[in-house]
Amino acid sequence: MLMPDYDDLVAISKTLEITLQKKSSEKDDYTSKLTGPWVLHEEQKKVLKLILENPRLIVLKSRQQGLSTIAAYALMMFSCLHDNVDTCVVADTSDKAKGLLGKISNWLDQMEIPYKGNMSRIKLFNGTTIHAISAIARAEGGESRAARSRSMSMIHVSELSFIVDAAAVFRGLTSTALPGARIVVESTASQSEPNLFKTIWLQGEEGEPDNWVRHFVELETHEVYRADPMSITDEKWAELQESRFGFTRRDTAAWWWDKCRTDFAGDILGCLREYPPAPRACFLAVGGRYIDTYSPAEVTTQAAMVNSRPTGWTEYTVDNINEDLIMGVDVSAGLGGDSSAIAIMGAGTRRIYCTWLDHWTPQPQLVELIKATYEKWKPKKILVESNGVGMGVYLALKQHTKLPIVEQHSSHEKHMRMSLLKMMVEESIIKVGPEVAFEIANSRIAKPSGPKGAPDYQGKDDLLNALSFANKWIENNGPKASPVDLIKKLDPRLVFHRSFLNKKRKECF
Repeated sequence: MLMPDYDDLVAISKTLEITLQKKSSEKDDYTSKLTGPWVLHEEQKKVLKLILENPRLIVLKSRQQGLSTIAAYALMMFSCLHDNVDTCVVADTSDKAKGLLGKISNWLDQMEIPYKGNMSRIKLFNGTTIHAISAIARAEGGESRAARSRSMSMIHVSELSFIVDAAAVFRGLTSTALPGARIVVESTASQSEPNLFKTIWLQGEEGEPDNWVRHFVELETHEVYRADPMSITDEKWAELQESRFGFTRRDTAAWWWDKCRTDFAGDILGCLREYPPAPRACFLAVGGRYIDTYSPAEVTTQAAMVNSRPTGWTEYTVDNINEDLIMGVDVSAGLGGDSSAIAIMGAGTRRIYCTWLDHWTPQPQLVELIKATYEKWKPKKILVESNGVGMGVYLALKQHTKLPIVEQHSSHEKHMRMSLLKMMVEESIIKVGPEVAFEIANSRIAKPSGPKGAPDYQGKDDLLNALSFANKWIENNGPKASPVDLIKKLDPRLVFHRSFLNKKRKECF
């Protein structure tokens, strides 16, 4: 198959208008999307050249680097060069596939190239058809219907990591490829298993000769991913240069750290996969200690340690209470394996006032303890876990008392809730006592599993769970700190994950 000339494609691209990523000012770390002349950045040029030179290309990338755009552009120009053939863009959803075809339609309009088409396919002046294919189409037995009854001369697969039943989809696509057909695969990484993209990247297709050319798109070469290098401390910069991360540019590391703590709510591994500084960061297993660092708080009463596990009350040093209190309750069966936990947190300061943990308290006694705790501390809300064994305690309090009980589910949203708690503990917004430190040292998070991909938290995290109930409720419903006050206390990039402040800090800074 003939391929377009590289220099010609670069020259033609300069005549096109496209949606750009661009900084609104030199002091602004946030990107905005603007329409203007298309100027290929260096990584787009590299990938374009690799597409033209190699029949099989797989590209590992970060988000929003314009690589799906450059691959669609190459496919369009290939289609214009060959008469009466079929080509296709493939994505994990119908909307994404049609979006890529929409870009191609826009370019054809700008270049005044004749075509007929709709949102699913375009037929060019030379008889060639460009198809937009969703990877979700299924036949009986789970086989993919993608590109059936067609013979493809060029295939562009976008975000292969996120295609369900990727092996069946890819088998269906490659079986339609003509001899000498071009195949371009580009994707961000995913930790889901099985993962065909990860397999091809690491070792090629199973049972097939490894004829793939691999290209990793460097995060640090993308000029949009920059922030004030002094927005991170020297200590943090040193950490981000370690092998786990592998950053070499401080301004990109600063941008990445801000992104991790805001958009990803402190989920380091998730941010590494979406915005990897090095290929090894893309496929890190989700595991290890959940909270890495913490700051201690002074306590007046400490829980007893029984068989190396805390049990009973811990009370923190408090001068006075001038804020609403929120109470989180994690419920167990009281049979010694799992633990029941209570945590009370200040709605304004996120200060921990007291905690309680026990492994043998039966549920009727737990109900009475919750009532007595309310009488002492008068929390504004009591969030009680209602999953599984917690339902009995929740219903007993909700139906037979007048306490301000709020039902708390603890399933698919646990990862975001615990990620928020992790970030605030590590940034010293929440300071912890020895009973919480014990759980920090003994809590583990396993890789995602189950139909919703929810992480499986293992180890001793009952008190962390109760704290996360209160912390998340405050995040959604509590008093919002003044941006002016935060200016005095914190660099704006350290403001925790709060939509109100995310909006305000753009106005203030």
